[in-house]
Amino acid sequence: MSIFEKKTTASKEALKAEHPDIYNEVLALGTAAGQKDMETQIETARLEGHEKGKTQGLADGEKIGAEKELTRVLAVQDQSQPGHEELIAKMVKDGSSAGDAAQAVIAAVNKKKAKGLQSLENDSPDPVEPDTTDETPPAGNDPLKVAWDGKDGAELKAEFGEKGYDSYKAFFENDERYKKTGKISLPA
Repeated sequence: MSIFEKKTTASKEALKAEHPDIYNEVLALGTAAGQKDMETQIETARLEGHEKGKTQGLADGEKIGAEKELTRVLAVQDQSQPGHEELIAKMVKDGSSAGDAAQAVIAAVNKKKAKGLQSLENDSPDPVEPDTTDETPPAGNDPLKVAWDGKDGAELKAEFGEKGYDSYKAFFENDERYKKTGKISLPA
């Protein structure tokens, strides 16, 4: 008797009880199809996730790399000294660190200083030995002596009389205006 001849309602339990071979075959086919569908969905999800992760990782890596490179470039440029801009530009391009840039600039500055010092030593004249060790200024440079011996000399000599030049000089050396300005100003 077949299930098509009976007037019973077909159900999973009825099929399993009356035709276990067919039931097991149908179950196996369904399980295999479901397994294959599930594996396809898992592989698709894995590939999509991998691609999204790769894209995000590249974007994040580019951003981090750009930030690090900017930080390095600014640090190298901070080592610059006037006259060494070309050296710094070269070091920015070749990927040098800030420490390498600082060392290179210091070396260049020291080399430039040494060259300048050598140039000074080579080009400067020999020192001149002084003619005398007498440190008193010549008479022509003493404004008091110039005035004493000059056009107002007769008037000054008459005013200071027999006490003479020494009294005249002591008068001005103690005068506050002369101390501040070094100029002789006679009261009117």
